[in-house]
Amino acid sequence: SPYGGIFFYGVHLVQPLMFIFGEDIHRVRVTRQGKSATATLAYPDDRLATLIFKTQHYGWETWVETKQGMQQLQSRVPVLDPPLNDTAMVGMFRTRQEPRSHESILRCVAVLEALEKSAANEAWVDVEAI
Repeated sequence: SPYGGIFFYGVHLVQPLMFIFGEDIHRVRVTRQGKSATATLAYPDDRLATLIFKTQHYGWETWVETKQGMQQLQSRVPVLDPPLNDTAMVGMFRTRQEPRSHESILRCVAVLEALEKSAANEAWVDVEAI
């Protein structure tokens, strides 16, 4: 992104992935082909998550492999008005309780930093421990 690299859009991909599958990503690798790129995030139990950085369309989708094949994860929760992120932020100000721990936020930043390093040389990069 011209607006700040992996840190601008990447958090919108990495944070939900970590919420769904866990924060214990231990290494990452970015692969490029022209303007296209993918990132592989590896978990200690041999699970892999692949991010496909889109060039033709905005938005994201989440798919998982199951014994029945590939399945798209779709929310069963209706879209709220105002959006959940907005109400969560207002709730945080009202209660002075943060929705995520500082460690969780820093863990996501560590994954983004590893992705940025890997994008420079397309090598596997270990995620720094928090």
